[in-house]
Amino acid sequence: MRLARRHPVARARAALPVVATAALLSVLVVAAGPATTAGAATGYQPIARDYDLFGYGIDGASGPNELVIGPDGRTWATLGTSDQIAAYSRDGSRQAFPVPTTKSSPLGITNGPDGAIWFTESTAGRIGRITTAGSVTEHVLPDPASSPNDIATGPDGALWFTLQGSNRIGRLTTAGAYTDFPVPTANAKVAGIAGGPDGNVWFTEALANKVAKITPAGVITEFTVPTAGSVPISITAAGTDLWFTMFGAGKVAKITASGTITEHDLGAASGPFGISFADGQLFIALQGPDQVVRLALDGSEVRRWDTTAGADPSSVAYALDGNLWLTATGADRVDRIQPSTPPFQVVDLPLDGRANRLTEGPDGNMWFTAPPARIGMGDMATSASSQF
Repeated sequence: MRLARRHPVARARAALPVVATAALLSVLVVAAGPATTAGAATGYQPIARDYDLFGYGIDGASGPNELVIGPDGRTWATLGTSDQIAAYSRDGSRQAFPVPTTKSSPLGITNGPDGAIWFTESTAGRIGRITTAGSVTEHVLPDPASSPNDIATGPDGALWFTLQGSNRIGRLTTAGAYTDFPVPTANAKVAGIAGGPDGNVWFTEALANKVAKITPAGVITEFTVPTAGSVPISITAAGTDLWFTMFGAGKVAKITASGTITEHDLGAASGPFGISFADGQLFIALQGPDQVVRLALDGSEVRRWDTTAGADPSSVAYALDGNLWLTATGADRVDRIQPSTPPFQVVDLPLDGRANRLTEGPDGNMWFTAPPARIGMGDMATSASSQF
């Protein structure tokens, strides 16, 4: 979950002695089950002039939770109700792979350091791994009631995850070595987690109103969010800092590696939930108005996209092709926002209307040669032209 609005920083630090549990987890390796497929996505009419919204429905209740752009370029999502991991392509095709453990409620998802995709099984006390071909491996956690929530790859190359049921932070190597660490604040409701640019792992404490960092050795330092009752949820690294959503306060915030917090307001009823960083900017899912907002790293708003009423977007990811993907949890869909092809702009030419070669000038206008002996300029703001 994540945040917004400038405010003096208030820090409450607690350095916790490391009391860790460690184990080599039992592993269940399952070959790829029969994947269900789907045809083209449902196409909705453009909600705004410059983008289209496509919805990817699924047969039966699926409960999409989080998503990530995978190493194969497809969008991978956890389907908590149907116990599946699904992969979506731009052409509308979809594959859904069953999680071996039933009623496991897959939730968090991330790209692993090994080229696979890792996810949490929130009600089964397991961490899952799926290859892009659909082969699933499950790691059984020591505490079946630990409720693994969000998951991220840490700077140390291990998988780190929040354990809401046991109020701990878990660490799992790709070889299956497991350790977990207790959170200093009791009943903190640990939620989002992300690898930080400072070499540590950062996470949110939704009920404790704190953001915390944990070193690779397991030492935890907590920072209190200035706005009381802000319910920090999702967190992501962005440049040299981290950003998180404040679901209860309608804000998003930046936190530096030293713990200084700057808040930015998104609207009291905005309900910011999921957050991601790509292309130098932040993308935030707003559950209140059913929108996605794009912010610059100075906190200024670049633009918003509407989804559909009742979509309750909870996770958002930006693909390198310019498409935005989001889980429309309230509508039981995964949606894609696609920029539309901009309309042609017509510039009238004076005189006989002849023009040969053209190029874009440093002033943003189009310059062209106009035989027999003239240079022309098309003003892109007014659609007028001049010849010299």
